[in-house]
Amino acid sequence: LTGLTPGEWQLPDDVLRIGDSLILSRHLDALRARAIDTLAAFHTRMPDEPGLGAGSLRRVAFVGAPIPDALWSALLDTLLQQHAIERHGGWLRLPGHEIAFTDAERALADTLLPRVAAGGFDPPWVRQHAVALNAPEAQVRAVLQKLARQGAVHQVVHDLFYAADAIETLATRFGNLAAAHRHVQAAVFRDAVDLGRKRAIQILEFFDRAGYTRRVANARMLRPDSEWRPHAGSAGSSELASAEAAEKYGLTKRARVVGMATAGVAPRVMGIGPVPATKKLMQQLGM
Repeated sequence: LTGLTPGEWQLPDDVLRIGDSLILSRHLDALRARAIDTLAAFHTRMPDEPGLGAGSLRRVAFVGAPIPDALWSALLDTLLQQHAIERHGGWLRLPGHEIAFTDAERALADTLLPRVAAGGFDPPWVRQHAVALNAPEAQVRAVLQKLARQGAVHQVVHDLFYAADAIETLATRFGNLAAAHRHVQAAVFRDAVDLGRKRAIQILEFFDRAGYTRRVANARMLRPDSEWRPHAGSAGSSELASAEAAEKYGLTKRARVVGMATAGVAPRVMGIGPVPATKKLMQQLGM
């Protein structure tokens, strides 16, 4: 409209450029407050839930007034970097939010977590935990379900709970298979994780429910629109894990992740997103 190039525009000092968008800093602060207030309200209504997924937070916070992808990406990055919100597994939550445990539940949880983790890809069932700990099944089940809502464990089927690190490793194995074959047969996944067919299918069905995979005929593929991802990328052959998980599963340590960043770009230049993301990460790391 002005005939001027973007570099010639006379803009207020408090204007921020985010991708192809321009926004006043006070308006960005208002969006930030809206996202935080939405999470706070959710925690108040649902205190035993771990939080909201990124997509759900965006839809609820900005219902009726959607914001561009690049702006949402920048807003989310800012909130995380400023520790105004935190990521816990696939959930976003306010710092300090935790599911409440009674003293008795916490004591039982502290006993159950090492047992679940020690089970690796084949953890004990609720009944087995209850017998070993001489505790009521209902109590063991209730505590494990609370731990699942907290993200410490995952309920694969009724009365079978996996440690978060084990699920991350299983998901990464599937991601690597999908990168090589795209459509992964249950038998191929079974052999890759060295489990029986029934258990392998139970895990794949859990991935379906979690939105990580989608069934296609007798095989499965990664869902491109999934909000949940294992910590490792599925495009390569490396597995990302905690130091404890690497030691437990005998993984060779080849690198250490020191940071990450995301960036949005206009659709017309889709594909160059890693360039601004890399620049942002280098700035964060002082490089």
